[in-house]
Amino acid sequence: MGAFQAYSQALKGTVQDQNNQPLVGVTVQLKNTQKGTQTDENGNFTINQITNGSYTLVFSYIGYKTQEVPVSVSGNTTTSVPSITLYEGNEILQEIVVKGERKNLFSRKNSAYVSKLPLRNIENSQVYSTVTNELLVSQTVTNFDDALKNAVGVDKLWASTGRADDGAGYYTIRGFSVQPQLVNGLPGITNGIINPSNIERIEVIKGPSATLFGSTITSYGGLINVVTKKPYSSFGGEVSYTTGSFGLNRLVLDVNTPLDKEDKIYFRINTAYHTENSFQDAGFRKSLFVAPSISYKVNNKLSFSLYTEISQAEQTNPTFLFLNRSVPLEWNNLDELNYDYNKSLTSNDLSIRTPTSNYRLEANYELSKQWRSQTVVSGSRTQSLGYYSYLWNDAYAALVDLGTPGAGAFSNGNSRTFSLNVRKENSTTTTYDIQQNFVGDFKLGTLRNRMVIGVDYFSTTSISNNTAFAFVHNVDPRGNVVNYDNPYTDDFNPATTADIETTSVYLTTASIEQLLANSAPANTRVRQNVLSGYISDVINITPALSVMAGVRWDRFEYE
Repeated sequence: MGAFQAYSQALKGTVQDQNNQPLVGVTVQLKNTQKGTQTDENGNFTINQITNGSYTLVFSYIGYKTQEVPVSVSGNTTTSVPSITLYEGNEILQEIVVKGERKNLFSRKNSAYVSKLPLRNIENSQVYSTVTNELLVSQTVTNFDDALKNAVGVDKLWASTGRADDGAGYYTIRGFSVQPQLVNGLPGITNGIINPSNIERIEVIKGPSATLFGSTITSYGGLINVVTKKPYSSFGGEVSYTTGSFGLNRLVLDVNTPLDKEDKIYFRINTAYHTENSFQDAGFRKSLFVAPSISYKVNNKLSFSLYTEISQAEQTNPTFLFLNRSVPLEWNNLDELNYDYNKSLTSNDLSIRTPTSNYRLEANYELSKQWRSQTVVSGSRTQSLGYYSYLWNDAYAALVDLGTPGAGAFSNGNSRTFSLNVRKENSTTTTYDIQQNFVGDFKLGTLRNRMVIGVDYFSTTSISNNTAFAFVHNVDPRGNVVNYDNPYTDDFNPATTADIETTSVYLTTASIEQLLANSAPANTRVRQNVLSGYISDVINITPALSVMAGVRWDRFEYE
């Protein structure tokens, strides 16, 4: 009795993402067999020594939807599989395979946003770190501040205040302050807190980045780019509910579905409702977030995508103790100050709303095998409506009169006293951006060039009807109201030859409105237009050595 098996030389193919960029490290498995491999740096894979017959190839990759493709193997020749495209999305793990190598399963090895080119991190001269959605889900992250704790070299300066123009959170990168003002590589301004439910990943770019992104939304330290979730080709979704201490309740719904039988139109909607209180005696935050998106693949060359985000949020200001640098500081930390951590020094009546909306319309067209066109139109609108307050360690609020009425003479007194100041915010900031990029991958002689040529028009308009700041009262670090002089006025009453000491003001909406009744709003309108052109090129001197060069031109208008 004899037996034999017929083998094909190989089974090979290529795996790419929805932007036609190769995916590295995709697991390719012959279903119900022990044969499999992973894609290389160019997205290629090869499986050798396969017996004749019909099989199912399974393609799986962290952060992407698993795909199964039927294949037939016959004869003694190499079988080529048509190019496989994987789409971003989450799936329930069926198994965990442990290999004897150290690998970060939450990392992203390439990005089309950091340099506006599809480069692997090893090819990119720009230093950046990535925080993926999978990592955020594994940590049950419910706010943007906690998400950024995963980024190396990023420190939080202060939380979101909701105030006009710069109400988003402040962070420091390489010693310079920065705010999250980029969404999918485009301006996405907000005065409030970014909702993490629609985040696919966060890219923290370190160092100067003005060549590609301009100086209006970057700093010397770098920038923070939020990449949002996008529609994919199959039906899927997620529902989650999170609860925790201090009244935390968070409900998230994420649904994706194709809209046509031709599998060309995909729709995704992401929503989140969030409420939480504070560990202090006052303070809260609540928000409602909706992010619908749709993509339309006209043909193999042309596609359109529309992404929108609508947020309604309300919060109290976090406690801010601003120090007066013109007088000596008598304490080195909050313990020496004798500060009561459980006191917010505010009330839930002093809240601020930050309604925000963003949209981005994107068109991609493949001009040739070497060049493609990307046209993007984006806009945003954010408001600050409500009360913004802060505490100031003022030199005069911290001193006591010598006793001569109206003399204005002071001696050192209690420098651990803070004046509470408040104003009513009523401001709107709108932005508009249109960007045209041409992205090429070609050779000049023997040198490979990956180039982006782009023009950008960015316009922002800020309208402010905020009141002036009003002094409320003085408080000590234990939250007690103290009757010291108003630090901004001369309280001497000539009729009675006595000083008028400040008294406690109840922090209610009615009392603050009465305090601000005589404070007329300062109506201002500021507009800035920026027209830009830029070019960046990555040249491969050798396969292992590349050089990046770029230049940018900006024209500013300010009125």
